[in-house]
Amino acid sequence: FLDRCHLQIRLAWIYPFVLSSSQDYVILSQCTAASRRLCLILMFRQAALRMAFWDDDCQSSTVVTSNRWHHVAYVYEYSTFSKKVYLNGELVCINTT
Repeated sequence: FLDRCHLQIRLAWIYPFVLSSSQDYVILSQCTAASRRLCLILMFRQAALRMAFWDDDCQSSTVVTSNRWHHVAYVYEYSTFSKKVYLNGELVCINTT
């Protein structure tokens, strides 16, 4: 379940074999309900990292390279609704709405 009182951090090492710009690839999803801020999806969209939170998303513009290891981190703070996405230690997306 999504803890609405604390900071949520998801870390992973990923090795994408193929990333198509026309297909979504889900890394992790966690939904308590199909509504805003209750359905979290960590994914690739257009070969870039995305933290989807129903219609409150954070989309990176940095394209991820296939056939290579990458460290990804997704950070969400419920009290401020801020979302941050990191790729190999660099902040590639921030959304505070």
